Amino acid sequence: MMQVVLRRGGRADRSREVHMPVSESVAAAIAAKAEHEARERDKLKRLILQVGNQLQHCSCVTDRARRMCDAACMLCNVLQTAHACIRSLLG
Repeated sequence: MMQVVLRRGGRADRSREVHMPVSESVAAAIAAKAEHEARERDKLKRLILQVGNQLQHCSCVTDRARRMCDAACMLCNVLQTAHACIRSLLG
């Protein structure tokens, strides 16, 4: 099942559900890929948080390194948002 956003000349956007037949193997592959991506995101998030914690406790770290860590945390948040969108599309 997919959700399609419809736009009608100046009116508010509306969405409708579209049911599409999907074979079991395709559904299983999509689910496996989504789980793999979720595990990768969780791993990345843990690593980023570890680095962030280490940076906070180290006074010799430059501002540039802190900015890089902040950018990595922002990227992690973007990935989580993208994953949520993909999951909502997959049902």
